[in-house]
Amino acid sequence: MSSGAVHREPSGAGQGAASTQQYYAHSLDPAHGCTQKELHLAALGSLKGEILELSSRLKVLSQERDMLEKTLTVTQLEKVRVERESEDRLDSQAQHYEERLTELHSVIAELSRKIEQQRINVIAEEEVLREYQRMQPALPPQALQVADAVTVRGLRGAPLQAFTTVSGGSGLSGSGPGTVSPSPSPQPPESHTPTQDETPIICRLAERVRLKRAESGDQRITGSELSSVGVWTTAVAEQLVAGVQEESDAQELYHALATAGGALAPHERLKEFEVEIERLHARIDHLKAQNDVLAVTLSESKSHCDHLSIMMGKYESNSVALQLAVTNLDQTIEAYEVYVALLESEIGLLLASCKAAGVGVKGAGSGSTSSGWSISEQEDLVALVKRAQEQRRSTENVARHLLSRLERYGAQPSDTENWSETGTSNNTSTTSSTSSGVDSDLSRGEEQRLRDTINKLKEERGHVSSSLLPLESLHLDPLTKHYPLSLQDAHKLDLENAVLMQELTAMREDRAELRAQVYLMEREKAGLELRVGTYEAQAAAYCATIDHLKSELAQHRPSGNQEKEDGDSGVDSSSPEIMEALRRERQLKSRVQDLVTTLEKVTKNSEARHMQSQEFINDLKKANGALLTAVDRLKKKYALKVKRMEQQMMGMVDRHAHQVRVLKQKISVYEGETCSRQTQMISTASETSL
Repeated sequence: MSSGAVHREPSGAGQGAASTQQYYAHSLDPAHGCTQKELHLAALGSLKGEILELSSRLKVLSQERDMLEKTLTVTQLEKVRVERESEDRLDSQAQHYEERLTELHSVIAELSRKIEQQRINVIAEEEVLREYQRMQPALPPQALQVADAVTVRGLRGAPLQAFTTVSGGSGLSGSGPGTVSPSPSPQPPESHTPTQDETPIICRLAERVRLKRAESGDQRITGSELSSVGVWTTAVAEQLVAGVQEESDAQELYHALATAGGALAPHERLKEFEVEIERLHARIDHLKAQNDVLAVTLSESKSHCDHLSIMMGKYESNSVALQLAVTNLDQTIEAYEVYVALLESEIGLLLASCKAAGVGVKGAGSGSTSSGWSISEQEDLVALVKRAQEQRRSTENVARHLLSRLERYGAQPSDTENWSETGTSNNTSTTSSTSSGVDSDLSRGEEQRLRDTINKLKEERGHVSSSLLPLESLHLDPLTKHYPLSLQDAHKLDLENAVLMQELTAMREDRAELRAQVYLMEREKAGLELRVGTYEAQAAAYCATIDHLKSELAQHRPSGNQEKEDGDSGVDSSSPEIMEALRRERQLKSRVQDLVTTLEKVTKNSEARHMQSQEFINDLKKANGALLTAVDRLKKKYALKVKRMEQQMMGMVDRHAHQVRVLKQKISVYEGETCSRQTQMISTASETSL
């Protein structure tokens, strides 16, 4: 029996050690606090994800800031370029105007010189006229009659085209009824035949009379007269040259005025310049408003970036504080687990001692002693006491190790992974120490130290929690704002005001362009009215031409019959024929005068229409330039819009890629946690089976 008892005691001791190890494994198994650790690990993973997301957002914001700075630089360069172009354009316009003024001054000087020369010529002609008047009383009265007869003979064979070349009256317009002085008694033709000695004198006298009449009536010398009379005085040559000079001077003046910007209609040019200046001012105001919007946007972006940097600092400090709090919580939880294990081991040892002493067992009050226990029951009680003692020793070893570790790493708390690794090493060391059977009791002072350590960890956790900063949202609801407004809200109002000013200046620019279009339409209307007047004048000229041709045709029919009957008549024709010829001559002159007047009107209308067409062409060129400028501005505006949309798309793509990366990281973290949990469960199951 004794040997059996001896042999059973080691088995009982082994069973007690195994049960103690199993109880400690169950009591200190991480599966008991697995849920809380998983929650803390999940919180850490989410915090890491938030930190990564915030870092990516910081990178995106820095990129946006760089893009805004580049946009501001481009805008400033564009502003400088526009100002430089406007200055160059104004300089070129000023230079052009100065050149035009110089041309006008030269034209005025040339005209004044020509006027002075014309005045000198007029004085010379007046002197010649006075000299001729002094010579005229010496002429006989028959010389004038002979000269008129010679003139009539030259007119009978002259064609109608010789009269149409005369402008404002020909050289014979002065020959009227008063100029012809027939003799009261008809003379035979033989008596009026001059001798050979008198013939050259009569021709010279006739030429002088014709020249005197042309000069006295301020009339031009025609081609037929030049062919018959010739140029024998300097006055006639100067008269011919003066006409050519006047025509050339008029053409030069017209060309100078046309190239000088339409000086023929200064009020229209002034109105056109006012419209152009108003349009340029509207565009300058629009550009200034755009620059103000960009400046306010840049300042708002800078303030937003500063706010984001402050928020990033707050998030970083909060993440560090939360990491410290999580580490502190892990240490507190481990200390609580060790403290609970100490209490459980103490209670188990107390219960085992009470059972061994028979306290609280049924039948103990009837006076039964330990001699009343059977041998198997005594062995069970001994094994129970030994198991409780072993469990107490292992728990005390774990508590000592925890206190030493907390004292060693009190100033530098480690991460959760280090705590879990140390917990695993603690379990291994506890098992080895338990199996080695080291007997040591934990004093009450060390237990009080453990309680003080727990209280200290709680205080540290409270300090870390109090260091957390309140975080406001990045996107505030505008309905929750209260007055008075903050500086950021005031900046936003400034931005809205700048945008409204930009829209207002754009509307002003559109209004200026519409006014320019209205001005062009008015000019076009005036041109159409002038064209209608030109057509009416042409119609009147055509009607007058038709009437003239009809009357000429009606007169040519009887005159042809009369010429067949009478034949050619000389200087000795009867006076009724001469009167009829003079009457026909006057009629033809009046018709020619009407035709010349109509031709002058048509010429003036055509010149005015030509000038109007030139002005229309210039206006169309300016309108085309304005349209090209507007098209360029719209192209720039749409290019900016497309660029902004591309930037927004790039931002969305970056955010999407960042979200995908964050989700992949979370998935990998969850997979790692699942794998670690499975390995822990497998290791726990293997330890339990062992």
